Amino acid sequence: MKRMFFSLLVMIFGAGALNANMMIAPTKMEAKLDRTRTESFILVNKYKEPAKIEILAVPENNFVSVPLIKDGFAKYDLSPYMKVSPKVVKLQPEKGRTIRVSVVPTKELKAEPGDYVARVLFKTLERNLTPKKQKEKAETVSMKINFLFNVTIPAYGTVGSGQPALKAYCFTENKKPVVGLINTAAFRYEGNAEFYNVSDDTTKVTKLFTTDMSVFREASRTYEVESKGALNTKDKYTLKLINGTDPKTQKAYTFTCSFKDSKNMFLEAVEKAGEELKAKKVKKS
Repeated sequence: MKRMFFSLLVMIFGAGALNANMMIAPTKMEAKLDRTRTESFILVNKYKEPAKIEILAVPENNFVSVPLIKDGFAKYDLSPYMKVSPKVVKLQPEKGRTIRVSVVPTKELKAEPGDYVARVLFKTLERNLTPKKQKEKAETVSMKINFLFNVTIPAYGTVGSGQPALKAYCFTENKKPVVGLINTAAFRYEGNAEFYNVSDDTTKVTKLFTTDMSVFREASRTYEVESKGALNTKDKYTLKLINGTDPKTQKAYTFTCSFKDSKNMFLEAVEKAGEELKAKKVKKS
């Protein structure tokens, strides 16, 4: 009887900080870049076998926001200033290890206010798997499928303090309500978006629902609004964007949202914002 063994390597990337094979806490890094900052993470091996995991600081290459200036995010990469310790760990099943990630800002970085971003990548290098023996009458081929999961978490760094500069446009695309955001400031927007129904009597305002929205610095982004039928694209609404979670520093932005804007109007506003931002940077330099 002939037996053959194959090893198939499958790489799967996960955006969350928890899957069936790896757990990481906390799920995000936030650092003020006035001095060296260090964040501790707990990494737990949830595989059923021992695993070897590498930890890396890598650029954010999966932006959902679109830069107003082409290649505008390259200079806001935080990864060159990050250090990880330890860089490689070997963990038994259900065992954990503390991982420390430090951000060491340079004088040049601290001179440019705004938000910076990178990713902390937890990359599974290998798992110790033993192929199961199979009893078959004929020639047997046994295959070992070795799934290697990679998990990333966002790492944000902020120089100075400030608020986003937002504009919002409401339009329909494929008959679905869409909100387009433009942020021309150096600080990102991340918070709640609240929709209110405004009746003919403007004193009667009813909150319909709340959802999460965000847009990076000097960027635009669109959201297809999941309203479960709460929105009628023919009616007028009030859109309230609330930046941040700390009541002491929160700032609210209010817009009239009728979904009668055209997508072209939003795209033209994005182009104009990019041109103005580029001219402002040239003048500053």
